[in-house]
Amino acid sequence: MELHDATMLLIAMLLVLLLLMLALWREYKNTKNNKRLLEDLRKSKKDMEAKARGLQAAVYHGGLFYWEYYPQKAVAIQSDVGTRVFDVQQVMDNFPASWLIDGRIYQDDIAVFMEMDKKVKEGATECECNVREKINGRYEWRQLKYTSVEKDGKTGANVKVFGTDISIQKEVELEKLYSEQVNYRKILGLKSLLYAKLNLTKNIPEGVFTHLNVTSPNMQNITDYYPTVDAFMDHLHYHVIRNGKPTIEFQQAGSADYLLQMLANGRTHYETEFIYNFRDGYSRWVNAIMDILHNPLTGDAECFIYFNDIEAQKFMEQQDQERIAEALKKAKRASAYKSQFLSKVSHEMRTPLNAILGFCQLGKNEKNIFILQDYLNKIGFSGDMLLNMVNNILDMDKASGEKIKLYLSEVDTGEFFNKITRTAEPAFSEKHINFTLDAEKCEKQIILIDEKRFSQIIFNLLNNAAKFTKLDGHVTLRVVSSPAEDGKLPLIVTVKDDGIGMSEDFQQRLFQPFAQEIESTTSSYNGVGLSLSLTKQLLTEMGGSISCHSEKNQGSEFVIKVRFPIITETKKEKEIQSNKSNKELETAIAGTKCLIAEDIKINYLIAKKLLENMKCQIEWVKNGKEAVDAFLNMGPNYYDFILMDVRMPIMDGLSATKAIRNSQQADAKTIPIIAMTANALDVDVEASKAAGMNAHLSKPIDADLMYQDIYNCLQKNTK
Repeated sequence: MELHDATMLLIAMLLVLLLLMLALWREYKNTKNNKRLLEDLRKSKKDMEAKARGLQAAVYHGGLFYWEYYPQKAVAIQSDVGTRVFDVQQVMDNFPASWLIDGRIYQDDIAVFMEMDKKVKEGATECECNVREKINGRYEWRQLKYTSVEKDGKTGANVKVFGTDISIQKEVELEKLYSEQVNYRKILGLKSLLYAKLNLTKNIPEGVFTHLNVTSPNMQNITDYYPTVDAFMDHLHYHVIRNGKPTIEFQQAGSADYLLQMLANGRTHYETEFIYNFRDGYSRWVNAIMDILHNPLTGDAECFIYFNDIEAQKFMEQQDQERIAEALKKAKRASAYKSQFLSKVSHEMRTPLNAILGFCQLGKNEKNIFILQDYLNKIGFSGDMLLNMVNNILDMDKASGEKIKLYLSEVDTGEFFNKITRTAEPAFSEKHINFTLDAEKCEKQIILIDEKRFSQIIFNLLNNAAKFTKLDGHVTLRVVSSPAEDGKLPLIVTVKDDGIGMSEDFQQRLFQPFAQEIESTTSSYNGVGLSLSLTKQLLTEMGGSISCHSEKNQGSEFVIKVRFPIITETKKEKEIQSNKSNKELETAIAGTKCLIAEDIKINYLIAKKLLENMKCQIEWVKNGKEAVDAFLNMGPNYYDFILMDVRMPIMDGLSATKAIRNSQQADAKTIPIIAMTANALDVDVEASKAAGMNAHLSKPIDADLMYQDIYNCLQKNTK
């Protein structure tokens, strides 16, 4: 029993031992496997660390930095590379404010940097910007990029952002830009008188080229002459300042330090003009340009200088300045003439106006018919004076701007000078001056002249004679003709007086505008001073001449020499219509019906009375449209002729005439239309004829001339 128990105990112990050995064996096997696993883990870690170091090296050498940014927490975690390069803690609180406080972003780029940060905080998935960032103590262009990697599911705001920082692209752009600028300046230099490239940082000229003289076709390299930038600038000053006068700033720019200071102050371009002396002694105006650039490859500051030849430009500018100065002188003289002219015209116009208005006032209460007739004669004489003055002023203005156009007509010499005498006699009678016409030696011929202009010439001389001849003095108009030559009649017209005469000095400028020997405001011999100047110009247009001989207190003699074409008798009988007597004119005009188109009533009343004196029937309209309507409504041949004002409301006289001529009425093309207008210039006469008018009467109306024009038009229409 005991043996059995012992045996069973031994067996049990053996089983326990066996189980224990089995457990130990299993433990041993597990421990061996764990050691292998640990060795594998250690090996993997080493491989990963090696790869990480390689990646960091690649990132560093490629200029790429990266970091994690948590916008909601204002925290950024720099990479190991970024930590070492920027010399900052890996975890950066209060980002990006702390980044700015440390001066990491260039001042001018802060706004761009913060704008990108704003976009990130607003939930932008990607954004970027180019800024200058401080690395190793100097600012470099960097391209920063943000990419969202985690967003808030509710708000969409960025929770985590991955940032990158790279500098390669901007540097390449800067190098390319610098290369383009340098090449551009080299091209400019080849076209310049002088070209220089200066390294300001090293104070060394890297290239100086110039033409040795103004005729040299090629540029010479003279870089070796100047060891420093300062020496080169001294050379420029030596050849510039002694002959030219450049600005003080250019004179001060005599050293590399000064030019570097300009660059530091943001001044990269300077330009001025002065005279430059070449080595052969010639001087030229040049346009001097200095451009300062920063070389991104070397970091050096470089200055490019070139002198451009502007001698021709300066010559043209000088000529322009001389022309401007001369034009200014002429303008001042013209202004002085204008003031003088207006002053004299004002005085001269007021004299006849005072007579006209004064005698009108006296005539209102005058009962004596003979005295009243004298007043009317004086009013007429003053009106003629005023009209002649206005004509002179208008013609002088035309003569100063363009060639005076002559309107030729056939005139009988005897009748012409007799008419001059009849018109001029009242002026001499008024001053009790003895006036004589001596035309016995003038052959009576029909000549082709501008009657209005030639009359104006004679009246100008006679008016001057009357003005400067004292009471009981003598004035003679003498006309002498010579035998015809080449179909032209030579005439010598002399106006002689025994008045106050002129000095020899004044006779030298007698025919200049506004010329007067007596300028005093107290003088009794006043005038505008235009008549003789205009007379000379008119005679020049006619191919004639005028001369003067005068002595102080002895009188003056003006001599006109001119030749006019002679019209044969056959042509005269065929074409000319001689002046008729008042009786003949009245017979022809009496009983005719006239349409007067005139918007001013007083002008209408004058014309009406003048026509009624000839027993003419009158109808009145106030504008061009009413004239056209009246002509068309009354039917063919109702009116015998029309007196048409030019300037009227609604429709002017020229337009009305064209409308009548273009109408379909039977007499539209033949009815006489006579302009009756204050438009008295040559261009106005041409405009009237172009519109279809038969004649042109200038206001104030000359009754005899109006009757003659009406007669001529009626006669032509009858034929």
